[in-house]
Amino acid sequence: EEGPFSDGHLLFAISVPLSRFEPRFAAVVPRRTTRIVLVDADETLAHRAAAKLQLAGYGAVSVLAGGQASWAAAGYEIFS
Repeated sequence: EEGPFSDGHLLFAISVPLSRFEPRFAAVVPRRTTRIVLVDADETLAHRAAAKLQLAGYGAVSVLAGGQASWAAAGYEIFS
């Protein structure tokens, strides 16, 4: 959702809130072969979004293990 995204996110990340995910995602990523990595705080929403994408025919969908916290713990930067 927008609030948590503005608190911190990966560089070049695009916010597509799960509450408006299905109607917006095809416009954001029209090619179903695009590699997509979903990230959230604890993987809960990301896994739900991944399931929706796979049902919609997106084949290269991944969830970042450990979410945003694991990204930061590995020494990578978080932007706000």
